[in-house]
Amino acid sequence: MQTIKLCDFGKSLGTRTLAREIRNTILQHFSEPVVLDFSEVEIINNAFADELIGTYIRTFGFSSFKKNYKFSNTNDNVKAVIVNTIKQSI
Repeated sequence: MQTIKLCDFGKSLGTRTLAREIRNTILQHFSEPVVLDFSEVEIINNAFADELIGTYIRTFGFSSFKKNYKFSNTNDNVKAVIVNTIKQSI
């Protein structure tokens, strides 16, 4: 399982462009499930989460998402945005 440390992209993640780049990297270079490590990330916005997570769910389905995406070290704010995005995408 590969781990992507999202703090390498900043402590505040908020653009669709960045999320698209991360998602495309995951799709192109990882043939196994990936862990998105949110340690040191203070906040993400809805647009970032929708582009990174929601687009994947709408394209490949929720069961594929559950199989291929794992999360670690999410604070309460990040977790709330992720949960909201998942609910809106399924």
